[in-house]
Amino acid sequence: MRRYIIIAIAILAAILVMSLVKLWQDRRARARGEEGDTQLIGLPAVVGGLAGLAVFFIGVVMLEHGSAAPAGQYQPAQIKDGKVVPGGFSDDTEAVPQLARQIFAAARDMGCEARIVGGAVRDWLLATGTMATGDDATSKGPADIDMAIACPIADAAAALRRRKLKIVETGLAHGTITVLGDGAPIELTQTRVDLETDGRHAVIGFTDDWAEDARRRDFTVNALYVTEDGRLEDPIGGLPDLMAGRLRFVGDARTRIAEDGLRMLRYCRFLPRFGEGGADREAFEAISAMATRAGTLSGERIARELRHLFAAPRPQPGVQVLHDTGLDQAILGLCLQPDALALLPPDDAVIAALASTADLKWLVRLAACLDSNMIRDAGSGRDVADKLAKRLRLSRAERRYLISLCEGATQISTGDHLAGHGWQRVAWFLHQAGGDPAAIYIASMARNGQAVSARRMG
Repeated sequence: MRRYIIIAIAILAAILVMSLVKLWQDRRARARGEEGDTQLIGLPAVVGGLAGLAVFFIGVVMLEHGSAAPAGQYQPAQIKDGKVVPGGFSDDTEAVPQLARQIFAAARDMGCEARIVGGAVRDWLLATGTMATGDDATSKGPADIDMAIACPIADAAAALRRRKLKIVETGLAHGTITVLGDGAPIELTQTRVDLETDGRHAVIGFTDDWAEDARRRDFTVNALYVTEDGRLEDPIGGLPDLMAGRLRFVGDARTRIAEDGLRMLRYCRFLPRFGEGGADREAFEAISAMATRAGTLSGERIARELRHLFAAPRPQPGVQVLHDTGLDQAILGLCLQPDALALLPPDDAVIAALASTADLKWLVRLAACLDSNMIRDAGSGRDVADKLAKRLRLSRAERRYLISLCEGATQISTGDHLAGHGWQRVAWFLHQAGGDPAAIYIASMARNGQAVSARRMG
């Protein structure tokens, strides 16, 4: 659309220049007592018009290749004079959804303040999308955002209902509601403090102090806020950590873990994305000292974090911390082999090979990290897979898939047959048995310390 507008303006500019030149010619002719040129457009007018058109297009080209990004691509967010200049798509896609604007307006009418918070701001600043949070949304476009409001959540819910917005009381006892409107829903939470916690559940209280709200969050990179007017608020120094690739707990790491043991797993999950400099020393020592506390976490919560970790494009740093701190033994009852992940092909090749089962990629990587000697000593890959499936409360389909990854390779004498000349026959056998040959090949080869060949995954 932008290019068509530019072309239309250029044509109009050329016509205007030619008309002005023609008018000037006629006035000169009348001044000399001559009749005006009977030609509609004289040669000087044509030359003048073309010159004006050329100058105009040179300016357009400089503009297109200078400050503007190609249509449809992301432009990074910038910080100017303490304010965030929103990133987003270059084709005029708004960075802040209309529903968020309605929440901003409702808070303003109530005499309090609302802010966009956490992962939305974090990913916005990294220019991985417009507003993106939740399940590790990256560069795929706008996704759900989270917001916080400095008033009791019941008052906020009432004000939003008066605006004809639908409210789902998803976690009212914890100060959280979900607001539904045009576009993606928004999770809205009151600014809060923890009054007491047992490591799994917390009793929360309201505070209108944004710094207090920030201090109860898990990591510094998740304690970033953007106000209605686009101002970045960073109460505890999360922005320097984000830009430096440093993942740290807010305040004392052991205190944050004591509040919720799941934060140890979340640290491992976020490390590949936001910890380019490696694990923070204080965080590593705290997780090592408190890993056993994760043994009481529910299987569903553990599985959710492992899904995100093993489905990430580059999970090895997080899995390495999981192993080195003893967290794997605490949550799964077995030790993982992070080095096996280095034997796998690039992420896009794995996804292409798994095709319709790509959503189970995380299980393939988990199976690849299992100790082959442990499976051999157990006598059956099924027993190991069953134990994991029970601990993680996997669905029936996931359980069957994991069993095939652990048992299928055992049935064909592990990696030798998978890597040999008879691979097509072995693949047929596995397929007839209900397995996924490519997935079994990937998991078995890496688990046995052999590099995976991309050619054999097809």
